[in-house]
Amino acid sequence: MKDKGVAYLLWCGGLIGVCGLHRFYIGKIGTGILWLCTLGLLGFGQLIDLFTLSGQVDTENLRSGAIALLPGRGRRSLAGKRCPYCAEMIQSRAVLCRYCGQELEEVVQVVKSPAPQRVVRALGPNELECPECSAGNSINAAECRECGASLM
Repeated sequence: MKDKGVAYLLWCGGLIGVCGLHRFYIGKIGTGILWLCTLGLLGFGQLIDLFTLSGQVDTENLRSGAIALLPGRGRRSLAGKRCPYCAEMIQSRAVLCRYCGQELEEVVQVVKSPAPQRVVRALGPNELECPECSAGNSINAAECRECGASLM
């Protein structure tokens, strides 16, 4: 995961003539070489990066999978997921990958509900009522003597 503080510290290298170090750090090797050879596009590119560097670091962290998008973050309100075909980050609600064009299967999560609780009433000190047929059974019985339902 790339750190914004380190990126801005490397950006400050441009103030002493070593431009583009921040671009190497966030994985933009080509433009890092360009910034290094042209003094940050004569300072204009370096100045623009001062205002866009935070977003560039976030984009690199998303691209590398170091962070996921979290709800409640402005325009990034959708959690991301990786396409199972090309591994690019896409929106969680996507049904078609915008990079490779593959249709994505909708993931359906099956949640098992717990079995309903069955209430076995006591009819007396040594007798239980079957929840299925209401027949009286011995307190030690595992199954109903009338219908065979479990008393456990």
